Amino acid sequence: MSSARAFVLLLAVIITTVAASFTQTTCWANNCIQLNTKGTWCYIPAAGATRATTCTGPSADYAGVLEKHLEQGLSVAYYNGAGDSFVGGAGYSIPDTPGVIRLCMSGQSGDGNFQTTCVNVAADNTIPTTGGCTVIRAQRNVTDGCYDPNFTGLSTLTPTPSSTPPSTVTSTKTAVSTTSVTVTTTTITQAQNGALPFSQFPGLLALGTIFLALLYGHLLL
Repeated sequence: MSSARAFVLLLAVIITTVAASFTQTTCWANNCIQLNTKGTWCYIPAAGATRATTCTGPSADYAGVLEKHLEQGLSVAYYNGAGDSFVGGAGYSIPDTPGVIRLCMSGQSGDGNFQTTCVNVAADNTIPTTGGCTVIRAQRNVTDGCYDPNFTGLSTLTPTPSSTPPSTVTSTKTAVSTTSVTVTTTTITQAQNGALPFSQFPGLLALGTIFLALLYGHLLL
């Protein structure tokens, strides 16, 4: 074999080896597989896609591969339809005659819910828009750093009761004598949300009566 031919064969092997299933951002609707800041292919699902937790009915074919995917740590992974055995992560290159190859993707949507989708695929950089199974579940452990299965991203705010200082009310206490009237001002604290009880003004009614009587008598003189 000539050196030139050997070089061509070696180059072909290298190209085949580095070919990856995902080499560009791939989306359907608002669901995407894209690179995160660390260069890992991750799945970002759209919010509110499902409330299902298992693959049943028309999607029952994916029940087995779903459970296997949820037990391993890659958020984007491929499985052979014969036994649903793991064949590779996002870098797996789909062969020309793939047979049944299943793609499973797990991630966290913007509303804090987790989603996992499994679907049959036949080519690189593709996500079928029909068929498959989607559930609102996360993997037990995520090893590629695409999302944290223990983090919901939602916080619960506990209201803190406000502390309002009691208001103050200025009242007038009147002292009466036969020769003069003396008015003094005192400050009484009113309980918050409460009315001033009449018991805080002992003798006020009696003093008022005496004052009016004396004033009337003075006017008659």
